[in-house]
Amino acid sequence: MINEGDVYIPGAVYYYEIAKEKKLVNDRKDVALHIPVIAVPKGNLGNIKELYDLKKYGIRVVLGDEKSAAIGNLSKEVLIKNNLYEEVKKNLIATTPTVNELVVYISIKQADASIIWEDNVKGVKGIEIIPILKEKNSIKTIPISSLKCSQNKDAAERFIEFVCSDKGKSVFNKHGFTAIE
Repeated sequence: MINEGDVYIPGAVYYYEIAKEKKLVNDRKDVALHIPVIAVPKGNLGNIKELYDLKKYGIRVVLGDEKSAAIGNLSKEVLIKNNLYEEVKKNLIATTPTVNELVVYISIKQADASIIWEDNVKGVKGIEIIPILKEKNSIKTIPISSLKCSQNKDAAERFIEFVCSDKGKSVFNKHGFTAIE
């Protein structure tokens, strides 16, 4: 971090904890969930109904690169948690450095399935969402915190109050996240 800014909203608590260890952030409030889902092309020709279907013979899977995309690392975590990683890897046709590229693969039917953040695919034309059961998933919490270096502490706190309000949570919901009530 460059010691500039007022508010920090990372995609998971993990990143907040790193900033906290470096004494860059104040206390956090949790505002939304970052939920991995299975994305399939409209029509779901692979007949994907659950996570275990990603290992079926002939299913073309694309995942985020685990070294450069948070969703790649998370996908690996979910697959390992369900003892599927090695089998699904056999169906892997590509990895991408960004989640946006995964969305493209699925929307133009170049792959049968991917694990993608729900907020990246909710409402995207040409893509259907298959939920991953909560107990099989690795849902991340999105926190918000003011930065210790903030030059606008009052404004930062007011913004955090807004984000945590019903109106602020509705913005998260509108953009495909699940706000924490």
